[in-house]
Amino acid sequence: MEEKDFTAIVERMNNGDEAARNKALGLVLGELRRLASRRLARHRAGSIQASDLVNEAYVRLAGKDALDWQNRRHFFALAARAMHDILVERARAKDAQKRGGDWRKVTMDSAIAGAQQDPYGFLVLEAAIAKLLDEHNAAGNVIMLKFYAGLTVSETAEVLGVANRTVDRLLRFARAWLHRELADSERASGEQ
Repeated sequence: MEEKDFTAIVERMNNGDEAARNKALGLVLGELRRLASRRLARHRAGSIQASDLVNEAYVRLAGKDALDWQNRRHFFALAARAMHDILVERARAKDAQKRGGDWRKVTMDSAIAGAQQDPYGFLVLEAAIAKLLDEHNAAGNVIMLKFYAGLTVSETAEVLGVANRTVDRLLRFARAWLHRELADSERASGEQ
């Protein structure tokens, strides 16, 4: 669905049109299924199933904040954030069950790929992404959409309203920044 069509439905929904709300929530469910399947297929998230991720994200997006959607772009940002938060919460819960343990080397790719098997590594990565969002918001948003919503470069560019080249540049910067941050974190952990 195009940006203008989704935005029109959201505007009608925000004006109290119940049919528009039902249509928007139906579209959201379809988009969430697609995003969750792509996200989990790309990064082997372990024990979490796409349906679990969709259900949890849907509940968050269809709840009280549903009326805060502004347009399709905003929805994708919220969906990426919801999936990110769900995966972080699951990793924290799993890590809390395994407190302690040996120090481990964490890389960006291994942390994303092994979020369920290695919640510690995923949480280290999550902290680095939070810092990236604080220091370089545009690059952080690209990482959120690319890795948590599973969007392609073209889809990310469309959602952010920028050129593919800009997404590529921000993605290269974000990866380098995160690799450096994870290496710094590794060195700091090794010195303790």
